[in-house]
Amino acid sequence: MLNEQTLVRMNELKLFGMSRGFNDRIGRADHTELSHADFVGLLVEDEKSYRENQRLTRLLAYARLKGQACLEDID
Repeated sequence: MLNEQTLVRMNELKLFGMSRGFNDRIGRADHTELSHADFVGLLVEDEKSYRENQRLTRLLAYARLKGQACLEDID
């Protein structure tokens, strides 16, 4: 019950990456041996990665790049 409330609170706070990481990590056996600080640290890293990926996706969409560029095409 507490895990469900935690997930709801994370989503309310728009911590979507942390919420996804919490949901993935809470059931894994290899994460049960982590200290609280290590577990929270991993969740913070999940949130940071999520936000960086969202930012990159948004910037790429805003750039409206045409075609596919590759290094071989550059003189």
